[in-house]
Amino acid sequence: MKANYKTIEFIGNPGVGKTTALKNISEHICPKSVLIKSNAFASITKDLEKLKSSIYYELAIKKLEFMDNQNIWKQQSQKEGVKSFFIKQLNIYHTIEKQVKNLNIVDDEGILHNFGEELMKLPKEFEETLSRLFGNRVIVYFKSTNENIINNLEKRNSEYPEAANNFFRLYDGDKNALNKYIDETREKQLRALEFAKKYGAKIHILDLDEDNYLLKLLLIIKQEENQTYKRLHNSSTFYNRTAPLESYGHWNSAPLFNRWQYHKRVFEILETIGLKEDDEALEIGTAGFQVVKNSDTMDQDKRWDYKGKSQTFTHDIRNIPWPLTKKYKVTIALRVFQHLTPNQREAFLEAKKNTEHLIIVVPREYKNKILENSQGIKLEQFIEWNDGVYPQIFEETAMGDLYYFNFTKNIQVEKNKINFTKNLSELLVKINELKNMNEKYVVYGYGTVGKLIHEILGDKIIGYVDMVDPNNHPSLLKSMQFDKVIISILGRESEVTEYLISNFNLDKKKIILLDINDGEM
Repeated sequence: MKANYKTIEFIGNPGVGKTTALKNISEHICPKSVLIKSNAFASITKDLEKLKSSIYYELAIKKLEFMDNQNIWKQQSQKEGVKSFFIKQLNIYHTIEKQVKNLNIVDDEGILHNFGEELMKLPKEFEETLSRLFGNRVIVYFKSTNENIINNLEKRNSEYPEAANNFFRLYDGDKNALNKYIDETREKQLRALEFAKKYGAKIHILDLDEDNYLLKLLLIIKQEENQTYKRLHNSSTFYNRTAPLESYGHWNSAPLFNRWQYHKRVFEILETIGLKEDDEALEIGTAGFQVVKNSDTMDQDKRWDYKGKSQTFTHDIRNIPWPLTKKYKVTIALRVFQHLTPNQREAFLEAKKNTEHLIIVVPREYKNKILENSQGIKLEQFIEWNDGVYPQIFEETAMGDLYYFNFTKNIQVEKNKINFTKNLSELLVKINELKNMNEKYVVYGYGTVGKLIHEILGDKIIGYVDMVDPNNHPSLLKSMQFDKVIISILGRESEVTEYLISNFNLDKKKIILLDINDGEM
């Protein structure tokens, strides 16, 4: 029986950089991928008995026997801590197998990493189980030099000297002993990879000494996610398509991660719009990458040249009217409007006239040595041009603000709800007030504001929940030890409050609202 989830797991020497790499790319991972160290699995038991009659129980017994025969442990508590960790990991794998559907599980230290030797020692009766286990696994092997690994272990020792997995301390910092340990571990892991491959696992080798290894890792994960709306390009296409275009300047003017941030958000918005045909979308100034595979495009012929440039309409959109032949369902202009002076307003109104939905990414401040007249656009300007109506979505990205206008609905979004950046100083004051409290918090929602709260409050935040996130659902609140819940979604505070009270009997006094309009909390 084929598993109905997929696991993308890492294997490599302790200290090679698996966890650090995952942290660096985690914000770019699709919501349909769940990090195994997320809150979704925080409450899972460490009970060995719950594993009985499963492959995980066999692995646990073999691992515990192996550890009891090791003589490297400085303290019994350290040994017991590692044992406890392994048992919990196996309980997590067991829970995933029974309960998870239609998700990718991303694990920076997977079952092959932690239990490779034990897996290879299982009797033949587990052949079918092993095929099922590895048939849905993608395994990324992290490789690096011994020198880099030892440097990382030494750094870990200085930062977390009491950590159970502090191998630098276990070997007393002896470089010869550490080199031997690394070599032996590498040999065992390479054997384990061949074993997993035999049972159907897909194997990738990632060299951490290469400059672009993070990009390669993200591509591996993105290729496996493959959840993007069928009419849209996915992240693999984005990186593979834009990489050859870097030579003409546009795509190497900023890290591709930064550009992917806003492209990813555009994909998500387009999924909610729902295109029936590709040519219902008009993309302006694509610079070689269309978000919708076969959209109509419009660009001028004087600048931004690249190999294979070909557009549906050749036109400088500062000149009104545009030579369009129909009204579009959506128009997309990513980092284009800063170049449209002195006719930014006119171009916006022309887009509004010719489309139902408009998506724009534009910086607030912008200077260009070649195009000296270019300038950014602020939220207030768009509101003025749009007759006082706010965009449905206004979000900051690494390379400018993202605006989404739905012209089919005359929605007047409340100023204090969407334009939180105008009141950022007030918001920061309220968050910092919580920093001085002796309390632990759960954040509801993990968008821009939620991440800001987490950054400021640090370890006072024990996790986050959201009703639209099945992997961090508010039902988890029952098993979380917290003092209060902070609602980070501005504009939906009443709805979320009522939801938490009526569905989970949460005391209203435990709910914190960051309402920056009336000054109350």
